[in-house]
Amino acid sequence: MDVSVLWLNNAVFVTQAMAGNNRLGGQDFNERIYRLLLKKIKEQTKKDLNNREDLQQLRLAVEEAKLQLTNLPETLINLNFRSIGKFEYLLTRQEFEQVNKDLFSSIVEPIKAALADCQLGPEDIDEIVLVGGSTRIPKIRNIVGQFFSKVPNYGVFPELAVVIGVAIQAGVVINGWPLQGYQQNIALYYKLLNEHYDTFKTMQDVDSYVQGMNELCSIHRKIMAYKRDDLPSEDSLNDWQFSTSLGNPEHLPYLLEGDMVLSAEQIQLLVADFRSQLSKIEYCQANNCNERKKRILTSDLNRRWKKFPIPFIIQPDVNRQAILEGIENWERTTCITFEEKNELASDSSGLNFVFGEGCFSNVGMVKGRSQRIGIGKNCDNPFVVSHEIAHALGFFHEQSRWDRDDYVEIQFNNILPGFLNQFLKFSSSLTTTFGIKYDLGSVMHYDAFGYAKEGMATILTKDVNYQETIGQRFRLSFDDVKKMNFAYCNASCPFQLPCLHSGYTDPKNCSKCRCPDGLTGLLCSKVARTKTLCGDQLIFKSEEEYRKLQFKGVGECNYLIKASRGLRICLSMDAIHFKDHCQQNSFVEIHYQTSLGRTGAL
Repeated sequence: MDVSVLWLNNAVFVTQAMAGNNRLGGQDFNERIYRLLLKKIKEQTKKDLNNREDLQQLRLAVEEAKLQLTNLPETLINLNFRSIGKFEYLLTRQEFEQVNKDLFSSIVEPIKAALADCQLGPEDIDEIVLVGGSTRIPKIRNIVGQFFSKVPNYGVFPELAVVIGVAIQAGVVINGWPLQGYQQNIALYYKLLNEHYDTFKTMQDVDSYVQGMNELCSIHRKIMAYKRDDLPSEDSLNDWQFSTSLGNPEHLPYLLEGDMVLSAEQIQLLVADFRSQLSKIEYCQANNCNERKKRILTSDLNRRWKKFPIPFIIQPDVNRQAILEGIENWERTTCITFEEKNELASDSSGLNFVFGEGCFSNVGMVKGRSQRIGIGKNCDNPFVVSHEIAHALGFFHEQSRWDRDDYVEIQFNNILPGFLNQFLKFSSSLTTTFGIKYDLGSVMHYDAFGYAKEGMATILTKDVNYQETIGQRFRLSFDDVKKMNFAYCNASCPFQLPCLHSGYTDPKNCSKCRCPDGLTGLLCSKVARTKTLCGDQLIFKSEEEYRKLQFKGVGECNYLIKASRGLRICLSMDAIHFKDHCQQNSFVEIHYQTSLGRTGAL
C-alpha cells in the first residue's frame, strides 16, 4: 500500500510526502485466505491439493471471494477440482478480517509516516482518495475513515485514470492531443480495445462501432416514435455510464444488448436493415398502407457453422465445469458436437472460452480465426454458458424478434438514459424463426429488469402469468432446442414424422418424435410417466365435472388435461408448498397455449 500527500491549487499539484508498505497489497490478503482454504480442503478431503491447474483455480477463487466480500457479508466458494473433486466452503467477511487481522492493524503506519514527513495531522487533510484493489476492502475503508474522522472518496476509476494519464503524457511528448474527437468516449474505447482486442484492433474500428451504435439508436427512436407516444427524452450513446456496472454480467453497457460482440460488417448490416424499416414505415404513413411482415436465428447463412465438431479451448482461469456443462446442454439435445483441443489453429474457426468482464460472445461463426466467449464474474452458470454458445451458433435474443410486441411491452420510460438501443427489434429479413412462436421462457430472453431505473421493470409480458418466467437461466426451453435443431440438424433424418403437440422428428433418433416436457410416445400422444409414478391424462366431458389433483413428497408429476369440444378448463391452485422456494427444481409449470412446446407459465 502506498500513501501520497498532495497539495493542489489551480490545476497544479505538488507531492509533499510519500510512504508505503509493500506487504499490504491485495495479494497479501489473498495469500492468507489461500492458505486457510488449503487447510480446509485437507480437513474435508484428507488430501493435499498439489495439481497446478487446481491450485491456480483456487487462487482465482480466492480473488473472486475477496471481491464478493466487498459487498456481501459472506460468499460460497464452490469448486470442482480435477484431482480431488468437489469442494465447498462458506467464507464470511468476519473470518476474512480475522485471518488478516495483523495486516489490517498495520494500515495506519504508512499514513502516519507520510503525515509526519510533511508535519501535518489528520485534521489538516481536506480529502482522502482511495484508489486500487486493496482499498476496496470495507475494513480498510473503515480504518482510514476512522483515522481521519471523515468518509474517504473511493469513486475514482483507476483503469480510466491510467488511460487518461497515458494519453496526456503522449500529448506532452508529441506536443498535441492524440485522441482528438475521442474524449467523450475514452472509457468505452479503453474497454473495447482492452477486452475485445480480437474484434476491435484500432481506434478507427471502435469509432466505426460507436457511430454505428449511435445511428442504430437514432433510427430506432424514429421508428418507435411512429408507434409509441411514451418515449423518453433524447437518448444517445454518449449518455452511457461506461465505467459503471449495471449489476448484471449479461448487460455490459458497451455491447449490443449487453453481451453480443458485433463486427463492423454486422453493425453496417443492422444499420441498413433499420434504415429499410424506417423507409417502409414512412412510406406507409404517407400512403396509408399496412406494413407487411414477411416471416431467432441469424438468416445470414455464412455466419452458421458448417464443420463439426466445433473445436474449443478453455483458459485456466475459467470455471471449467460450467463450460463443459454448458456445451453438454447443446450436445445432449442437438446433433451439434464440440471437441476440446490443446490449442486452436490461428487461421481457422473455433471457440476460446476466456475469463473476461461479464459474459459476451460474437454472433455466429467468425471466419478465419478463433472467437472468444467471455465467461467472467457471475457468468459461470452452465445455462448462461449455453446462452453465450447460442450467440456463437447464430442466435439473437428472443425479445429482438419482429413480433415481440404481440407478447411483451417495453417500458421505455423505465429504461436508463442512453440504453434505448439495447431494446432493438430486428426485422424478419434479418432473423428467421422457423415458424416457431415467440418463447417467453427462452434462455435467450431478457429478464424483466434489464437496464432498468431504480428496479422498475423494463419488460412487461402481455400475459401477466408469464412475468416471472422471462429471463430464466436454469434450462434450455423446448423451443430453444427445437430452433437449434431446425437450423443445424434437419438433414439428420431422411423423413419427418407426423408428430403431435408441437413435437418434431428427433435428429438423434429418427424413429421417434422429440416431445415437449410431460409428453412421450412415438408421436407425442401419451403422458410421460416419471419415476414418481404420478400424473395422468384427464378428459372433462361436462360442465359439472370437478377433479382434485394432489401430490405429497418429492417427485415430478405430468398431467394432460383435455375438455370436450365447446368446454373450457378452469384451473384453481388451492395450495402449493415447496421445501425450498425459488429453486429451479421446485415449480409448477402450466402449458395452456395452443402450442404445448412453448414454455408454460412458471
